[in-house]
Amino acid sequence: MRIDHHIHLGKDICRWGFEQTTNQLISYFDKYNIEKGVVFACPNLPKKNNPYLLDNLMIKCAANNDSRIVPYLFSHPYLDDLEMIQKLDSQFEGYKLYCNAKNLGYSYSDMINQDQIKFIFSRQKPVVCHIAKEKGERPIDLIKLIEQYDSTPIVLAHMGRLFHDDLCKLSSYDNVYVDLAPLTTLLLKKELFLAESKYIHSTLGDCNIETVVDYLNVLFKDRLVWGSDAPWCNELSDKRIEGELEVLDLLISKNLNNSFL
Repeated sequence: MRIDHHIHLGKDICRWGFEQTTNQLISYFDKYNIEKGVVFACPNLPKKNNPYLLDNLMIKCAANNDSRIVPYLFSHPYLDDLEMIQKLDSQFEGYKLYCNAKNLGYSYSDMINQDQIKFIFSRQKPVVCHIAKEKGERPIDLIKLIEQYDSTPIVLAHMGRLFHDDLCKLSSYDNVYVDLAPLTTLLLKKELFLAESKYIHSTLGDCNIETVVDYLNVLFKDRLVWGSDAPWCNELSDKRIEGELEVLDLLISKNLNNSFL
């Protein structure tokens, strides 16, 4: 199936200012024959004790397009009340965590005892984890959660920024998936978005799309998933969404078009 595992809905008011409406999302599906997509709100700072306005938008979007929208709850493990997460849980099929956006900063390695995190991971729904480059944001910082919740699919977004040692250590855990979103965009701006070259395996060389896919497939066979990271890919790359769709076509041609759904 042509599934996009990484899509944002609404406006990112904290960082980039990008926006995607429900109509734009459905138009994207129609234009490129995307059968369904994993969709979550943009990483904005929540208001204490108030459900996200964007998550309410997510609920409405999923209800109106239920066969194509797979809604995930964007959650902040420190600012969201446990009761709110529990109340919204039945309306979402997974979760999205984002540890390094402006004003959302927290460390994956420090939150294993949070009641909100215990609930989220105990639900055994997929949890997509934004991966970045600093301590607390890297793939290896999730290892305690990966080990404790081994029945929960845990998805490393953005190829785990290609931290080789981290990826090698986590590849032995069957509940860990790697999300390729947005591979083409990341490679075009690798100095900004990927790990420093000293952390990336030397065999990747110039980091072309096929080399990266083959490298990750050795480590995470049958656990690579494709995502566009729309609308970011349309704003940060001259190749726009078409560049990310090249990655999907490559995965399909190699019979590597997997899903954690």
